[in-house]
Amino acid sequence: MKKPRVLVVDDHVENVRLLHAHLTSEGYEVSTAYDGEEGLEKVHSDDPDVVLLDVMMPKVDGFEVCRRLRADKSTALIPIIMITALSDFESYLKGLEAGADDFLVKPVNYLELKARTKCLLKMKQLIDENMAQEKIRKILINLTPLLLKNVQPEVRNMFISEMCNDISELYGAKESAGQDLSSALEFANSILSEIGGDPIVLEVDDGKGSVMVEVCPWQESEASNPILCMICRGLYSRVVSEVMGNVVMNIDSAILDGADRCIFQIKGY
Repeated sequence: MKKPRVLVVDDHVENVRLLHAHLTSEGYEVSTAYDGEEGLEKVHSDDPDVVLLDVMMPKVDGFEVCRRLRADKSTALIPIIMITALSDFESYLKGLEAGADDFLVKPVNYLELKARTKCLLKMKQLIDENMAQEKIRKILINLTPLLLKNVQPEVRNMFISEMCNDISELYGAKESAGQDLSSALEFANSILSEIGGDPIVLEVDDGKGSVMVEVCPWQESEASNPILCMICRGLYSRVVSEVMGNVVMNIDSAILDGADRCIFQIKGY
Protein backbone atom coordinates (compact mmCIF):
# COMPACT_ATOMS: atom_id res chain seq x y z
CA MET A 1 0.00 0.00 0.00
CA LYS A 2 1.33 3.43 -0.99
CA LYS A 3 2.44 5.61 1.91
CA PRO A 4 0.90 9.08 2.09
CA ARG A 5 3.43 11.67 0.89
CA VAL A 6 4.04 14.94 2.76
CA LEU A 7 6.12 17.84 1.44
CA VAL A 8 7.76 20.07 4.08
CA VAL A 9 8.76 23.55 2.84
CA ASP A 10 10.77 25.62 5.34
CA ASP A 11 14.01 27.61 5.10
CA HIS A 12 15.16 26.59 8.60
CA VAL A 13 17.07 23.31 8.43
CA GLU A 14 16.37 22.39 12.04
CA ASN A 15 12.62 22.85 11.59
CA VAL A 16 12.69 20.62 8.52
CA ARG A 17 14.72 17.98 10.34
CA LEU A 18 12.28 17.82 13.27
CA LEU A 19 9.18 17.74 11.06
CA HIS A 20 10.77 15.06 8.88
CA ALA A 21 11.54 12.90 11.94
CA HIS A 22 8.04 13.16 13.40
CA LEU A 23 6.25 12.55 10.12
CA THR A 24 8.36 9.56 9.09
CA SER A 25 7.79 8.05 12.55
CA GLU A 26 4.04 8.24 11.76
CA GLY A 27 4.57 6.26 8.55
CA TYR A 28 4.55 9.10 6.02
CA GLU A 29 6.90 9.44 3.08
CA VAL A 30 8.47 12.89 3.45
CA SER A 31 10.17 15.15 0.91
CA THR A 32 11.65 18.55 1.71
CA ALA A 33 12.31 21.97 0.20
CA TYR A 34 14.15 24.96 1.70
CA ASP A 35 12.58 27.95 -0.04
CA GLY A 36 9.40 28.82 -1.91
CA GLU A 37 10.77 28.29 -5.41
CA GLU A 38 12.13 24.84 -4.55
CA GLY A 39 8.82 24.07 -2.86
CA LEU A 40 6.88 24.82 -6.05
CA GLU A 41 9.24 22.58 -8.03
CA LYS A 42 8.91 19.74 -5.51
CA VAL A 43 5.11 19.89 -5.58
CA HIS A 44 5.20 19.14 -9.30
CA SER A 45 7.97 16.53 -9.14
CA ASP A 46 6.96 14.69 -5.95
CA ASP A 47 3.14 14.89 -6.16
CA PRO A 48 2.54 15.23 -2.39
CA ASP A 49 -0.75 14.46 -0.68
CA VAL A 50 -0.27 17.30 1.84
CA VAL A 51 2.05 20.34 1.91
CA LEU A 52 3.39 21.77 5.18
CA LEU A 53 4.33 25.31 4.22
CA ASP A 54 6.31 27.87 6.21
CA VAL A 55 5.23 31.49 5.75
CA MET A 56 8.42 33.53 6.09
CA MET A 57 10.88 32.28 3.45
CA PRO A 58 13.35 33.82 1.00
CA LYS A 59 12.68 34.19 -2.75
CA VAL A 60 8.96 33.35 -2.58
CA ASP A 61 7.07 33.48 0.74
CA GLY A 62 4.50 30.92 1.82
CA PHE A 63 1.50 33.08 0.96
CA GLU A 64 2.66 33.42 -2.65
CA VAL A 65 3.47 29.70 -2.90
CA CYS A 66 -0.04 28.93 -1.68
CA ARG A 67 -1.61 31.33 -4.20
CA ARG A 68 0.35 29.80 -7.09
CA LEU A 69 -0.60 26.26 -6.10
CA ARG A 70 -4.26 27.20 -5.94
CA ALA A 71 -4.07 28.94 -9.32
CA ASP A 72 -2.64 25.84 -11.02
CA LYS A 73 -5.30 23.30 -11.99
CA SER A 74 -2.91 20.38 -11.40
CA THR A 75 -2.17 21.41 -7.79
CA ALA A 76 -5.30 23.33 -6.79
CA LEU A 77 -6.76 20.55 -4.63
CA ILE A 78 -3.64 19.60 -2.63
CA PRO A 79 -4.27 20.32 1.09
CA ILE A 80 -1.95 22.97 2.53
CA ILE A 81 -1.07 23.52 6.20
CA MET A 82 0.69 26.85 6.77
CA ILE A 83 3.22 26.85 9.59
CA THR A 84 4.01 30.28 10.94
CA ALA A 85 5.43 32.20 13.85
CA LEU A 86 2.83 34.86 13.08
CA SER A 87 -0.21 34.54 15.33
CA ASP A 88 -2.00 37.79 14.49
CA PHE A 89 -5.46 37.70 12.92
CA GLU A 90 -4.37 39.63 9.82
CA SER A 91 -1.83 36.94 8.89
CA TYR A 92 -4.46 34.26 9.45
CA LEU A 93 -6.86 36.03 7.07
CA LYS A 94 -4.07 36.48 4.52
CA GLY A 95 -3.40 32.73 4.64
CA LEU A 96 -7.08 31.93 4.15
CA GLU A 97 -7.25 34.32 1.19
CA ALA A 98 -4.20 32.61 -0.32
CA GLY A 99 -5.99 29.26 -0.07
CA ALA A 100 -4.55 27.55 3.02
CA ASP A 101 -6.63 24.71 4.50
CA ASP A 102 -5.21 24.83 8.04
CA PHE A 103 -2.63 26.55 10.23
CA LEU A 104 -0.05 25.62 12.86
CA VAL A 105 1.78 28.19 14.98
CA LYS A 106 5.43 27.75 15.91
CA PRO A 107 6.65 26.11 18.04
CA VAL A 108 4.71 23.26 16.51
CA ASN A 109 2.73 20.97 18.79
CA TYR A 110 3.40 17.56 17.25
CA LEU A 111 0.18 15.96 18.51
CA GLU A 112 -1.68 18.77 16.77
CA LEU A 113 0.46 18.29 13.66
CA LYS A 114 -0.38 14.58 13.63
CA ALA A 115 -4.13 15.17 14.00
CA ARG A 116 -4.38 17.90 11.37
CA THR A 117 -2.22 16.06 8.85
CA LYS A 118 -4.32 12.93 9.27
CA CYS A 119 -7.53 14.93 8.82
CA LEU A 120 -6.34 16.62 5.61
CA LEU A 121 -5.05 13.33 4.19
CA LYS A 122 -8.52 11.87 4.67
CA MET A 123 -9.97 14.87 2.85
CA LYS A 124 -7.48 14.38 -0.01
CA GLN A 125 -8.40 10.69 -0.22
CA LEU A 126 -12.10 11.56 -0.57
CA ILE A 127 -11.32 14.13 -3.26
CA ASP A 128 -9.24 11.59 -5.19
CA GLU A 129 -11.96 8.95 -4.91
CA ASN A 130 -14.63 11.36 -6.16
CA MET A 131 -12.46 12.43 -9.08
CA ALA A 132 -11.73 8.80 -9.98
CA GLN A 133 -15.45 7.95 -9.84
CA GLU A 134 -16.27 10.88 -12.12
CA LYS A 135 -13.66 9.70 -14.64
CA ILE A 136 -15.17 6.19 -14.60
CA ARG A 137 -18.63 7.67 -15.10
CA LYS A 138 -17.45 9.68 -18.13
CA ILE A 139 -15.84 6.58 -19.65
CA LEU A 140 -18.95 4.47 -19.20
CA ILE A 141 -21.47 7.07 -20.32
CA ASN A 142 -19.51 8.73 -23.12
CA LEU A 143 -16.62 6.58 -24.33
CA THR A 144 -17.86 2.99 -24.00
CA PRO A 145 -21.06 3.49 -26.07
CA LEU A 146 -19.05 5.37 -28.69
CA LEU A 147 -16.43 2.63 -28.98
CA LEU A 148 -19.05 -0.11 -29.25
CA LYS A 149 -21.50 1.75 -31.47
CA ASN A 150 -20.41 0.16 -34.77
CA VAL A 151 -19.10 -3.14 -33.41
CA GLN A 152 -20.77 -6.38 -34.53
CA PRO A 153 -23.53 -7.36 -32.04
CA GLU A 154 -21.91 -10.68 -31.03
CA VAL A 155 -18.56 -8.96 -30.33
CA ARG A 156 -20.27 -6.15 -28.44
CA ASN A 157 -22.27 -8.59 -26.32
CA MET A 158 -19.15 -10.59 -25.51
CA PHE A 159 -17.26 -7.44 -24.52
CA ILE A 160 -20.03 -6.23 -22.23
CA SER A 161 -20.40 -9.68 -20.67
CA GLU A 162 -16.68 -9.88 -19.91
CA MET A 163 -16.65 -6.34 -18.57
CA CYS A 164 -19.54 -7.12 -16.20
CA ASN A 165 -17.77 -10.29 -15.06
CA ASP A 166 -14.60 -8.34 -14.32
CA ILE A 167 -16.48 -5.61 -12.43
CA SER A 168 -18.31 -8.25 -10.39
CA GLU A 169 -15.05 -9.96 -9.46
CA LEU A 170 -13.34 -6.66 -8.72
CA TYR A 171 -15.99 -5.78 -6.13
CA GLY A 172 -16.10 -9.30 -4.67
CA ALA A 173 -19.71 -10.13 -5.50
CA LYS A 174 -19.26 -13.81 -4.70
CA GLU A 175 -18.18 -13.02 -1.14
CA SER A 176 -20.27 -9.92 -0.48
CA ALA A 177 -23.58 -10.16 -2.36
CA GLY A 178 -25.51 -11.91 0.41
CA GLN A 179 -27.59 -15.08 0.29
CA ASP A 180 -30.87 -14.00 -1.35
CA LEU A 181 -32.14 -12.14 -4.38
CA SER A 182 -32.86 -8.86 -2.59
CA SER A 183 -29.43 -8.56 -1.02
CA ALA A 184 -27.73 -9.53 -4.29
CA LEU A 185 -29.60 -6.79 -6.15
CA GLU A 186 -28.83 -4.24 -3.47
CA PHE A 187 -25.16 -5.15 -3.83
CA ALA A 188 -25.38 -4.77 -7.63
CA ASN A 189 -26.98 -1.39 -7.06
CA SER A 190 -24.07 -0.33 -4.84
CA ILE A 191 -21.60 -1.35 -7.57
CA LEU A 192 -23.51 0.73 -10.12
CA SER A 193 -23.21 3.68 -7.77
CA GLU A 194 -19.47 3.08 -7.42
CA ILE A 195 -18.84 2.96 -11.18
CA GLY A 196 -20.76 6.13 -11.94
CA GLY A 197 -24.47 5.34 -11.99
CA ASP A 198 -26.80 7.30 -9.76
CA PRO A 199 -28.66 5.54 -6.92
CA ILE A 200 -31.74 3.68 -8.07
CA VAL A 201 -34.84 2.35 -6.36
CA LEU A 202 -35.48 -1.40 -6.55
CA GLU A 203 -38.73 -3.21 -6.00
CA VAL A 204 -38.07 -6.94 -5.95
CA ASP A 205 -40.68 -9.69 -6.28
CA ASP A 206 -38.94 -12.82 -5.00
CA GLY A 207 -41.87 -15.02 -5.98
CA LYS A 208 -41.86 -14.00 -9.64
CA GLY A 209 -38.15 -13.35 -9.91
CA SER A 210 -38.73 -9.85 -11.23
CA VAL A 211 -36.93 -6.61 -10.54
CA MET A 212 -38.47 -3.16 -11.00
CA VAL A 213 -36.11 -0.22 -11.48
CA GLU A 214 -37.95 3.05 -10.92
CA VAL A 215 -35.06 5.43 -11.62
CA CYS A 216 -32.58 4.92 -14.45
CA PRO A 217 -29.08 4.48 -12.95
CA TRP A 218 -27.65 6.63 -15.75
CA GLN A 219 -30.36 9.32 -15.47
CA GLU A 220 -33.03 9.63 -18.13
CA SER A 221 -31.23 12.44 -19.97
CA GLU A 222 -28.19 10.20 -20.46
CA ALA A 223 -29.99 6.92 -21.15
CA SER A 224 -30.30 7.34 -24.91
CA ASN A 225 -27.82 4.55 -25.67
CA PRO A 226 -28.91 0.91 -25.26
CA ILE A 227 -25.35 -0.11 -24.40
CA LEU A 228 -25.81 1.45 -20.96
CA CYS A 229 -28.93 -0.70 -20.50
CA MET A 230 -26.91 -3.77 -21.52
CA ILE A 231 -24.22 -2.93 -18.95
CA CYS A 232 -26.89 -2.53 -16.27
CA ARG A 233 -28.61 -5.80 -17.17
CA GLY A 234 -25.29 -7.65 -17.49
CA LEU A 235 -24.07 -6.50 -14.11
CA TYR A 236 -27.32 -7.47 -12.39
CA SER A 237 -27.22 -10.89 -14.07
CA ARG A 238 -23.63 -11.51 -13.06
CA VAL A 239 -24.10 -10.56 -9.41
CA VAL A 240 -27.38 -12.47 -9.06
CA SER A 241 -25.77 -15.55 -10.66
CA GLU A 242 -23.12 -15.53 -7.94
CA VAL A 243 -25.88 -15.96 -5.36
CA MET A 244 -28.69 -17.82 -7.12
CA GLY A 245 -26.83 -19.91 -9.71
CA ASN A 246 -26.93 -19.39 -13.47
CA VAL A 247 -29.65 -16.94 -14.44
CA VAL A 248 -30.48 -14.71 -17.39
CA MET A 249 -32.01 -11.27 -16.88
CA ASN A 250 -34.26 -10.03 -19.69
CA ILE A 251 -35.76 -6.55 -20.02
CA ASP A 252 -39.58 -6.59 -20.07
CA SER A 253 -39.89 -2.81 -20.22
CA ALA A 254 -37.34 0.00 -20.34
CA ILE A 255 -37.18 3.72 -19.67
CA LEU A 256 -35.11 3.89 -22.86
CA ASP A 257 -38.15 2.76 -24.87
CA GLY A 258 -40.49 5.27 -23.26
CA ALA A 259 -41.71 3.22 -20.29
CA ASP A 260 -41.98 4.91 -16.91
CA ARG A 261 -39.79 2.22 -15.35
CA CYS A 262 -37.52 -0.69 -16.23
CA ILE A 263 -38.65 -4.20 -15.35
CA PHE A 264 -36.11 -7.02 -15.53
CA GLN A 265 -37.35 -10.60 -15.55
CA ILE A 266 -34.94 -13.17 -14.16
CA LYS A 267 -35.00 -16.44 -16.09
CA GLY A 268 -33.77 -19.66 -14.58
CA TYR A 269 -34.45 -18.38 -11.07
